Amino acid sequence: MTTSETYRAALAPLTDVVEGVADWDAPAPCDGWTAHDVLHHVVTTQRALLADRGVALAPAPDGSL
Repeated sequence: MTTSETYRAALAPLTDVVEGVADWDAPAPCDGWTAHDVLHHVVTTQRALLADRGVALAPAPDGSL
């Protein structure tokens, strides 16, 4: 499997959680953060991880939900 294929397979459970979020403004366990803030953090850090491993990425999402 390529890095991209492995990543996509591992991403499936997170995708299920994200698709189930009804309120992106809900408070997160991190003080002062919302569900949207957590997702933005995950997307940003995971993009950096993949880029560091040579994965070609599409443009970053604009952050709107």
